Amino acid sequence: DGVAAAYREFVSMGFAGIAADYAARATLTGQRVSVRDTAGHVVAEGRVAGIDGTGALLLERHGQTAAVYAGEVTLRD
Repeated sequence: DGVAAAYREFVSMGFAGIAADYAARATLTGQRVSVRDTAGHVVAEGRVAGIDGTGALLLERHGQTAAVYAGEVTLRD
């Protein structure tokens, strides 16, 4: 099935093997979000620019793009 095939590809090639399919399903691109750590503190805010080759969320803010590797992502108004 699709999940098992994607998992096999991920195991053999890393995130790069599934990056295109993942990006095609990324519904947050262009949305404004905030990212919180496990304590609930905001660690990043910005507009989602996409996903990089390692699977990190790319946030754009004030003309700069930063990669976010972990956190709870929440849509902002």
